[in-house]
Amino acid sequence: MNRSLRKKRKRMALQSLRTSKQGSDSKFEIALQLVKRPVQPLSERLRKPIWCALSAIMLVFYFWTATSSYKPFHPRDTANEFYNQLTDSLLQGRTYLSIPPPPQLLALRNPYDPQANERFRLQDASLYRGRYYLYFGVAPALTLYAPWRILTGKRLSDDVSVTIFCFGGYIFSCLLLFLLLDASQIRAPWFLQGAAVLALGLGQIAPIVLRRPRVYEVAVSAAFCFLFAGLYALARAVLRPGTGRWLPVISALLLGLATASRPQCVIVAILLAILYAIHLARSRAFNSRRWWTEVARFAIPLAVAGLLIAWYNYARFGNPFELGHRYQVGTLDYFSDTHVALALRLRQLLTSLYYFVLCPINLMPRFPFLELSGAAMPFGDPDLFPVDFFHEPVASFLLITPLSALAFAFPFLAWKRKLLTPEGRDVLMSLLVASYVLFAIVLTPRSVSPRYELDFVPGLMVAALFLSLFLAVRLPLRWMRTTAAALTCTACFWAVLANMALSVNSYGYPLEKPYSPLFRSIATHFGAGPDAFMQDVAKFHFAATITFPNVRAGTREAIFAAGIWERWDLLFVQYQPGSTAIFSFVHAGVSDTQTSPIPVSPGIPHRLTADYSAAEKRLVIRLDDKVILDYPTTFHPTSRDRITVGSIRAGSFRVRDFSGKIQLAPNGLVFVPRPGTPAKS
Repeated sequence: MNRSLRKKRKRMALQSLRTSKQGSDSKFEIALQLVKRPVQPLSERLRKPIWCALSAIMLVFYFWTATSSYKPFHPRDTANEFYNQLTDSLLQGRTYLSIPPPPQLLALRNPYDPQANERFRLQDASLYRGRYYLYFGVAPALTLYAPWRILTGKRLSDDVSVTIFCFGGYIFSCLLLFLLLDASQIRAPWFLQGAAVLALGLGQIAPIVLRRPRVYEVAVSAAFCFLFAGLYALARAVLRPGTGRWLPVISALLLGLATASRPQCVIVAILLAILYAIHLARSRAFNSRRWWTEVARFAIPLAVAGLLIAWYNYARFGNPFELGHRYQVGTLDYFSDTHVALALRLRQLLTSLYYFVLCPINLMPRFPFLELSGAAMPFGDPDLFPVDFFHEPVASFLLITPLSALAFAFPFLAWKRKLLTPEGRDVLMSLLVASYVLFAIVLTPRSVSPRYELDFVPGLMVAALFLSLFLAVRLPLRWMRTTAAALTCTACFWAVLANMALSVNSYGYPLEKPYSPLFRSIATHFGAGPDAFMQDVAKFHFAATITFPNVRAGTREAIFAAGIWERWDLLFVQYQPGSTAIFSFVHAGVSDTQTSPIPVSPGIPHRLTADYSAAEKRLVIRLDDKVILDYPTTFHPTSRDRITVGSIRAGSFRVRDFSGKIQLAPNGLVFVPRPGTPAKS
């Protein structure tokens, strides 16, 4: 009834306009346009409902991923997590943690030596003047943990906080992409916008980070959230001038919070301030006084945030520029290694570049089909990277998110072909500068982790998706637009599938563990058999004819390995001068042992056996029926399909794949699991 009435009134208005027309075509056209409002494109009408629906699904998946390694959808209240300890301290008016360092640690000649402090340290805390501090940024504690504690009286778990920060970063990355599309008048089809939203939520490292929500991931995800919130506020100030005088102030404060989460964001904040000042000088007809006012609106809050961070550092370490990283007690000694040779720094940078850009993915014949590489070495040579270089399971971000590669070509396309308005170009170049700078910064430490990719991959994805949608809409020929749309959808869905598959094991294997009922139910649904499920080892038997190669002394090669990252067992051989070799067994994180040099004949077959019994807790290794190693040890839990011969897939001990020949005897690889009771969910 209402619709027919509106149509009747519309016809009457049009008839009245036509009859009252008295030679004034321009007035008639204006009135006609007011009556005939343009129909909103389908993509615009569907964007908000589709985005809201996908975002709701995304939030559920984020929360499930972050909590399912423990108890799905059951937030944990953990007082021992670092950020809860820091929150306790801040609410009590102090900056150090309440846990006192043990006297044995303080009595060490060098308490920062990883080998000396291993039994006493609080892993990755900062030790300074007899107290523990947290070198991770304080912003998560101030913006989330402390308010939650004050309002509810309860502690917030890291898995919930990582979920909140990752979801916030996703929301602001989508809003930034939508803002850029609107400013460029790009109305992409609904399915392309849906693919872009999925890629920004599930195809940019966040699912992998969510699977392992600890203190490191809290800081990284908080920086991700605050950085994109700041970028979005600044982009609105540039693309929609006059819509909010306080947007530059809000942007500066958010960038300050990003810096208080991840210190390297300070470089991004300074560069954004410079780029914003250049934009104001170039694109707006401001007099000098007005220009200074607009610049100050962004620069002063940013400077205040920087001063507060400097004060916090001074209150802890007596130095406004000291973050506490140098006083870290962990797997590396940052305190003693203050002067690193240029050649070593270059090797560290090239090693990081390999892992982030070239490192392959492990392919598996069963669920989850893909996993990060825990044993990959640059071009298979462990001697190419530094001895103390630390890396967690990782893979090239170009393989996981191939569309992000397009962001590196964007600056040339943007300037050469003039695809954008000056304001849109400035925003996109600022986004790319931030991503490039953060990418360069994560190459500098002597360690690599997939969580570092959350610093720069989302920015690359936003820029790449903008360009992809631009081409899918604006290319001159239909077949070109169709091709661009097909490639965009393919790249987005691959990124989603790859990141979701890799998130199952992530870089800590918290879900795939012995007797995990959740992993078993999911893997069984995808066709995995008994060989895929990890169990304790009752007996292990290895028998093979092995022909050693003729290689240079000092080379180490794997014979067999089992287990997963940080929980693996490895037998390898290290060749010595004079046709001798040392056989070594490593029970990761617990113990290792080696034989004395034993004669071996390169090119001549030898019989090698290894027998382990959980009842005796003993590993016996024989070479040509002679016992060369009798070692009291245990095996980490493993599955049958995680036992590798001649290589190690889940961890590393600076060993190469075996370059000789290993021929298993009949029934030469026997794995007997120990019966156990599945863990309750």
